[in-house]
Amino acid sequence: MAASPRLIEVKGRGGRSTSVSLLDRQREAMLDLGPHWWLYVVLDCRTTPVLVVVREPRRLPWELITPARDLPEGQSRGVSDEGVWHTMPRDMLALGEQIGLPNLPPNAMDDAVCWP
Repeated sequence: MAASPRLIEVKGRGGRSTSVSLLDRQREAMLDLGPHWWLYVVLDCRTTPVLVVVREPRRLPWELITPARDLPEGQSRGVSDEGVWHTMPRDMLALGEQIGLPNLPPNAMDDAVCWP
């Protein structure tokens, strides 16, 4: 049996206390694609990286922290105009699967974008 396709959103965090954010368009894709939309978050990505895989992250408690900007009719919405939603790592850890990354080469995460 063939595996179902997945759309995977990947985020990196330097620790475990910084929220993970989605823009409106990412959230809409998450809601529309349901079980085919997955969230992969690397926590502690600068020290001891742990991958957290969340299937159906729409189950997480997403909170709107920045509403979308109102634009004049006919004006295209850019990334900076979108609303921003966030959820906390503790909620991802509760719903997701933690995968250690013990075989990662020593400097593998040096160039990774890891938010504090």
